[in-house]
Amino acid sequence: MKEGTNCTMYGWGETKGTGYEGVMKAVQLPIVGNEKCSENHRGNLITETKICAGGRKDEGVCDNDYGGPLVCQEGESKIILGVSIHGRGCARVNRPAVFVNVPYYTQWIHKVFRYFFYLEENH
Repeated sequence: MKEGTNCTMYGWGETKGTGYEGVMKAVQLPIVGNEKCSENHRGNLITETKICAGGRKDEGVCDNDYGGPLVCQEGESKIILGVSIHGRGCARVNRPAVFVNVPYYTQWIHKVFRYFFYLEENH
């Protein structure tokens, strides 16, 4: 996904100053390139297995959001581009959230599903 593209993060986390409401929320987050993300995370290596998004004040990933999806529009479809794994603090400037890069693992995911469907059909 192109750097700067806005995607939507969904989660149950805190909305600044309101605590944990137990209400699903969504926030638009721009994709941040891995090199810039590494710099923003004090040189921690962000490899192709991860994607970063966010980095704007009061808009981002917080506690209870981890495991939530980062969804992007691709043509006529919406895709899960990432799964939230961590950030530095809650929605801080220049501290984009880090996500597992779901497309990186697509072949493995398909392989696992084929294996389990095979097991079900042969039992």
